Amino acid sequence: MKTFLVTTVGAVMLAGVAHAGFGIHADAAMQNKTYYQQDSIGNYYRQVDVTKFPEYETLAAKVDLTKYNPQVVEDNYNKRVILLKNHYGQPRFKSLYFKEEDRIKIIDYRGGLVYEGIIGKTAVHDSKGVDNVRSISSDHTALPEYQVLSTQTDLTGYMVRIVEDNPNKRTVLYIDANGRSQYKTIYIKETEYVKVIKL
Repeated sequence: MKTFLVTTVGAVMLAGVAHAGFGIHADAAMQNKTYYQQDSIGNYYRQVDVTKFPEYETLAAKVDLTKYNPQVVEDNYNKRVILLKNHYGQPRFKSLYFKEEDRIKIIDYRGGLVYEGIIGKTAVHDSKGVDNVRSISSDHTALPEYQVLSTQTDLTGYMVRIVEDNPNKRTVLYIDANGRSQYKTIYIKETEYVKVIKL
C-alpha cells in the first residue's frame, strides 16, 4: 500500500512539473510575439516578427496581446489576416489589415467587431459607427470618380469612406456633416467607367 501511495504521489508531482514547464514555454512564446509561416508549397517554416507590421500598434492598443499568440493565416498583396489564439490554441480575435487602404479591422470571436479604422489617421464615426471615414484629401480629389461627382455636386464639408478597393473596382461613400451617406461612386478600373448613385 505504501509503495502504491509513494508511486501515486511521485506521478502527481511529475505531472505538476511537466505542466509548469508547459506554462513557462507558452508564456515565453507569447512574449516573443513571433509566428511561424509555412511557404506556399508547404515545405518549410520561417519566423517573422509581428511587431514590425504596421497594424501591430493599433492591434496592441485594442487587445491585451500578452494573453494571446499571434498566427498569420493569410498574407498577400491585398490583405493580412492574423489570428490571436489563447494558450489552448483556440482563436479569440482576428485582425484583418487591408494594405492598400491602410485599414485594420479587429473582430472578437465572442463579441463581434471590436474596431475598424485607418492606421495613422484621425478617424471619425460614420452613420454605422465605423472608424474608417476620412476628410477629403488631395489623394481623393485626384480620383476619377471624385472628379465626376464634383462636377454634379458641391462636396465641401463631405467625408469619404472607401468601402471596397480591389484590382477590379473601387466603391466610395461620400458622407455629409451629419454623418449620413449621401452619394456612392463605383469605379470600374479596367474600363474606367464611373457610376454615381444618390443615396
